[in-house]
Amino acid sequence: MNKYLFIFVVLLSGCANVNTSNDIFLDESKLENASADHLNLAILYLQQNKMAIALEEANKSLSFKPNNPDAFNARALIYMTAKENNKAEDDFIKSIKLAPTKSSFKNNYAWFLCYAKKDYNSALPILNDVLQDAYYETPTKAKLTLSYCYKEMGNLVDSNNVLQSLLNANSTDLDVLFQLLELSILQNDYDNFIKYKKQIKVILADSKVSIMPKQQQMLDHYK
Repeated sequence: MNKYLFIFVVLLSGCANVNTSNDIFLDESKLENASADHLNLAILYLQQNKMAIALEEANKSLSFKPNNPDAFNARALIYMTAKENNKAEDDFIKSIKLAPTKSSFKNNYAWFLCYAKKDYNSALPILNDVLQDAYYETPTKAKLTLSYCYKEMGNLVDSNNVLQSLLNANSTDLDVLFQLLELSILQNDYDNFIKYKKQIKVILADSKVSIMPKQQQMLDHYK
């Protein structure tokens, strides 16, 4: 929201009465809540791959709070998914400028740089900065991004090393196991493929978690 709040003027009996400070606070709170509501819808539609509606909701969120960094980050992810890379990068940068200490935004931007722009030289320093953040609550995500970047660079050894460190910390992490499965396919490493496939099958049987079609294709690779 713009730093200057709109003051609504009410004319009563020929007199102009401005809102009290409490009224202004309530107006601002309503704008914050409206922005958050539309942001939640934008994320929901993004997860459902309904890009047009997701974008509409992200824009509505920003209409209520023009400097909402979370809305810019969400809209960046929407643009990235829609392959509108210039718009995505603009919004990633805006979100980071508005919330420079939020490592999750930096991780998303680094993923975008590796995935969409293949700009690994720019992505790696950002990820290093994220991994130095002792307050970042989900460093595993940044390490997965780092492993992905290494893989896309053709550096399968370092990609594998990062994943192995994550697997040592949590042997049932499906995201890690599927990335290791993919590496085994890229390296034509049948023995490791079978090992990781068995681990994944056990976890899926116990948890009954659904997987994406691409993940199922990887499991069926050597059929």
